[in-house]
Amino acid sequence: MRKEEFIQRLESFGLPKNEYMIRSGGSLLLRGLREETADFDLCVSERLAQNLDLWKYPKDEVGSYIPFKDVQMKANLAKFSFDVIDGYQCETLESVLELKRSLMRSKDIPDIAAITSLQNEKHLYQEEFKDIIRAVLNDGLCGSKLSDTVIQSIKPAEIYESDDRLVTDLYFAIMHFAGGEEHISSAEWLYYLQCMEGKRKHLQRRI
Repeated sequence: MRKEEFIQRLESFGLPKNEYMIRSGGSLLLRGLREETADFDLCVSERLAQNLDLWKYPKDEVGSYIPFKDVQMKANLAKFSFDVIDGYQCETLESVLELKRSLMRSKDIPDIAAITSLQNEKHLYQEEFKDIIRAVLNDGLCGSKLSDTVIQSIKPAEIYESDDRLVTDLYFAIMHFAGGEEHISSAEWLYYLQCMEGKRKHLQRRI
């Protein structure tokens, strides 16, 4: 299933978002590192496991419970750290990579390549852009102060010459926002920050 169907089905389970984490293929799907995944691999809190009476459901060959169709679930959320991607708690790329390298199945090889490629990406003015986004999110930097900050730290000519879609999209988004020509939500700023941090793939200009 592709991302849209994955999210629709996930929402249909009616699970509180802060009580579970999406693992493995689902985490990569939400980060733009996969086009599709076959199932749901979820870690849930002890409280959610109790509410679901998780232990009454059948187990698969690796010991995960199956409370819904195509869902593998374990009550071990406390063991993991996660990133919040589009409002969903997702297993960190480091954790996914560690597991897939330990398994090294044929289906893991493209995922390993996608993760390592993303983590090795370097972007023009990467640290400067991250600092600017954090200042917008945390300090409310906007208007002329934002445009002045950009001018002082980034050379426009280098942006115009760049073929890095993330860099050019982000630069023009910042300048349009600073000039009052465009509204950018906190979710979109966070999206750009996570792209610059190597936590997700930039696919296209977000509206």
